[in-house]
Parts: sequence; structure tokens; C-alpha cells
Amino acid sequence: MTEPSMSTAETEDLRAVVSRMGEAYGEQERRVQKMAQTIERMNTSIQALTQAVTRISTPTPPAPATPPSPAPTVTGPRPEVRLPSPQRFDGDPGSCRGFLTQCALSFQLHPSSFPTEEAKVAYITTLMSGRALVWATALWEKDSNVCHDATNFMAQVQTVFGHPTSQRESAKRLLQLKQGKRSVAEYAIEFRNLAIEAGWEGDCLMTTFYHGLQENMKDALVNRDWGRDVEELIALTSELDLRARERRRERTTSSQFPAPLQRNPSTNQSLSGEAEEPMQLGRSRISQEEKDRRRRENLCLYCGETGHFRDKCTELSGKGKAH
Repeated sequence: MTEPSMSTAETEDLRAVVSRMGEAYGEQERRVQKMAQTIERMNTSIQALTQAVTRISTPTPPAPATPPSPAPTVTGPRPEVRLPSPQRFDGDPGSCRGFLTQCALSFQLHPSSFPTEEAKVAYITTLMSGRALVWATALWEKDSNVCHDATNFMAQVQTVFGHPTSQRESAKRLLQLKQGKRSVAEYAIEFRNLAIEAGWEGDCLMTTFYHGLQENMKDALVNRDWGRDVEELIALTSELDLRARERRRERTTSSQFPAPLQRNPSTNQSLSGEAEEPMQLGRSRISQEEKDRRRRENLCLYCGETGHFRDKCTELSGKGKAH
């Protein structure tokens, strides 16, 4: 006997019922998971509360007394460096550059004293005199734009009163510079200034510095190592020059207290008349330059030889005997 088959409508209804049951089951599963999470959070909260109650009920030892913290040090503004006021500038081109440099240093180290550009210009103007003050006064009275910009004002001062020297002009002066009768230290000061203005550096400075030295200083450098740069050469020549000047002072002092002369006829004769003069060539006397050279090199003033001085010269003694 055959079982009756389900119709299509019944099948669809059954599928719908199964689908709704599946959705209901899924929703129930999600609710169960949510409840489990809630329970877990509650357990965590209960444990935290229990630990808090335990800490509160358990007496804790008193904390060691902490030393009072030192009061914070209040650091005020650093005191400004006190600088002397620059010397008054009367328009001399030789002092223009230094004057402007001193003013710039005052502005840099005393910023609170010069809060505005006009204050800086006014400060420069009050340090002027003569033709420089006349020039600045004219600009101030007509309220020129340069009076509201210190940098521009200082540039105008340099243009009007400064030396219009270029690097080429400084290089030319450097090549022509000579020590003359100055000490090496004085010569080196001017040499360094011109070298900076000319923008020169390197080995060429050593040769140029040597070229301007006195001839006797060049002679002293014949067997010397110049060093690695111009500064070492300057240090070497300055030391040699200082020693030479000290030696000249010693000779000057010793010449003021000469040693007693031996009393014998030949010596007395040699010190009389023309015998005191250095040895003559023919009838002409030697030049002053030759006398200076013999003194400088500790030679006999009469014959020009080494190893003795005039009072011990055999040539001079022989001349006395001949008379």
C-alpha cells in the first residue's frame, strides 16, 4: 500500500518552519554567549572588590617620612655684560670700522637697552661729533628712512666715512708692506689685518710675510725651519727679534761701563789720534754701515776680523809700534 506524497505547499511550509526554528536557535545561542560574558565580567568585578576590601581591612605600616623637597630655584635673567661706551666718532676714516664694530657689540650684548631700531640709531648718533654729527643730524631732522633701520644707517656711515678699500687694494698694500724700524710684533699686526681684508690665506702668506722683514731678520732665518704656516713663522721671527733687541740693550748697558784699559805705551799710542778709527783702506775711512755691521756681528772695529775686539787688535798694536 503506497504512502501518500506531500504536496508542494506542504513542503514549503515545512521548510519555513525549520528555518524559523534555526533562527530561533541561533538567537538563543547568542543570548547564552552574552549572558556568559556578563557573568565573567561580574566575577572579575567581584574579585576586584574583594581585593579592595582586604586592603582596606589590613592595617598598613606608616610610610617613612620624606624630607621636604627643596624650594625650586628661581633663575632670573642673566645679567648683561657691561661694556664701556665706544669713543666718539668724528668722521675719521681710519676709526670708522672699529667704531661700528663697537656699536654692534653693544646692541648684541645689551638687547634690552635697545628695543627699537630708532633707539640704536639714536645711540650711534649721540656718539658722533664733528662732521659725522653734522651728517647724522641732517638725516635725523628730515626723518630719513635710514634713521628707522640701524643696519642701513650703519651701512651708510661706512659708505660715507669708511675707507673705500677693496680686496684688490688690500692685497696691493699687503705686497708693499715692510717691517721697517718696527718690531716684528708690530709688523705682524698690520700684516694680519691686511691679510684678512685681502682674503688671503695659505702658503702665500708665509712668502709675503718673509718678503717684508728686515734684512737682518731674513739672515737669521737662513738655517731655520719656518714652520707649517704663517702663524708659526710670525712666532719664530717675533722670538728672534725679541732676543736681538734684548742683546742690543745689553750691549748698550755694558758700553756705559767699559773695562779698564791696560797701561802700556803701545796701547796708549793706539788709543790716540786716528788709531781709534776702524782700519782704513788707503786714505778713505769705512762707511757707517760697515761700522754698524761689525758691531752687530761682534767683529773687531779696526780690522774687521773675529776673535778679538779693538783693544786687543794686533793690527792696531803693530801700528802703534810703527810710530
